[in-house]
Amino acid sequence: MPVMDGLESTAKIREYESSQPSRPATPIIAMTANNEQSDHITYLNSGMNGIITKPMNIKTVVSQIREIITTFAG
Repeated sequence: MPVMDGLESTAKIREYESSQPSRPATPIIAMTANNEQSDHITYLNSGMNGIITKPMNIKTVVSQIREIITTFAG
């Protein structure tokens, strides 16, 4: 991303959310070419809710969105 990467963006979003306790959390799904387990752990530990790796397919995208919706709705 031109101004900041996904990790920094996620940190800023989560920081803002912590100052707004009545605001629901924003679902964040990383899209990356990195397929290393250590990278995935870093993304999840940063506050992201899911990961889609490239090359991606529509079934993976739909599956991740459904999983996130279920998590946030439950």
